Amino acid sequence: MVIHPSEMFMIYGVGSLLVIKSVDDSKDKYLKGHSGKINCITVSKTGALVASGEAHEQRSEECAALIAWDFASLEIMYRVRYHK
Repeated sequence: MVIHPSEMFMIYGVGSLLVIKSVDDSKDKYLKGHSGKINCITVSKTGALVASGEAHEQRSEECAALIAWDFASLEIMYRVRYHK
C-alpha cells in the first residue's frame, strides 16, 4: 500500500485490481489492467503517475506487466511486458 502525495488517497492492490481509496470515504476506484497479482506499487513525487507491477503466473503464457497510470484520468499510459 502507498499513500498518494496529496495524502488524500491510499493505493493498494487486491489480486489483479489496483484500488484507489479516498480518505474522505468517496467511492473507491478499481483499475483493471493486470492479469496477475499486483505485487508492487509506487507513485511519482508529484502524484501525477502511479506505477504497478505484477508477479508472473507460472501457469500463464503471458509475461508479467508493469503499468504506468495517469492519476488524473486513471487511464493506462504505458504497459511493458517482461520476458519470462
